Amino acid sequence: MRFADIRMCFVARYGGDPTKGDKLPPSHERSLKRALKGLRDRGEVLRIGGSGGPGDPYHYTTLPQLLLARSRETKPMPSRSWSSSWPRWRR
Repeated sequence: MRFADIRMCFVARYGGDPTKGDKLPPSHERSLKRALKGLRDRGEVLRIGGSGGPGDPYHYTTLPQLLLARSRETKPMPSRSWSSSWPRWRR
């Protein structure tokens, strides 16, 4: 998922229409970038592709999404939900 995709989700969630050019206020976009950087620094979000330029933006994913995609490629997921064993991060 690219930053533009994440931004579009936030615009839609807060009542905007990204297909009509609605955007986040600059302060909200800056906060979103800082939050994404913090998640990446803590290892909760992984950068999996892109060089960071306008023509090749970074692509992000979470570890559960990556594991799910990999497990679908190799073998079926076990029936036990592993999300309950996922560590709870404390602030």
